[in-house]
Amino acid sequence: MLEAGNIFDDSEIKTELFTSLNKNPLDSNCLKPLFECIKNAVEKVSTRKPDGFVLFIDEISLLVNLGASLPAISSFVQQCYTLCAKLSNIPGNLLIGSIIDECDSENERLINYLTYIADINIKLEGLKTGYSKETDGKISIEVKNKSKCISSHQKQLFKVTDKGTKLLPLGI
Repeated sequence: MLEAGNIFDDSEIKTELFTSLNKNPLDSNCLKPLFECIKNAVEKVSTRKPDGFVLFIDEISLLVNLGASLPAISSFVQQCYTLCAKLSNIPGNLLIGSIIDECDSENERLINYLTYIADINIKLEGLKTGYSKETDGKISIEVKNKSKCISSHQKQLFKVTDKGTKLLPLGI
């Protein structure tokens, strides 16, 4: 786990996290030890009084693959959101990443849920035609304004280079 730029390894925490999933993955509290671990890390960070923090969950669909139910994952996401928005004394942002697997109905339902609750959706797609020298894929960005019930959409092509990423307008 990465906490405030430092990697720490605690086999006791790992055992507890996987034991709770193995006991009853359909229980909506099966991810509570994972949330408590994250909450403790956020509390450690908040004692240093930073301007803010980002809680980044990379590849949340792994929880589906490990057997956690969608209600358990949605409860976990809500707890993380509440932690970022209200529980800590510093502002936080929740960033969740996932790979879309259209062949897996559980994964598709999870993605639909995350898309619904998110304020900003960023979707990266490879080229449908295959390889190109000019571009690597398409990026779609949707920004929701829930108070006005509107959203704005932007689509661009992107090219990854050695020094970063270039955004290109569609139609090139």
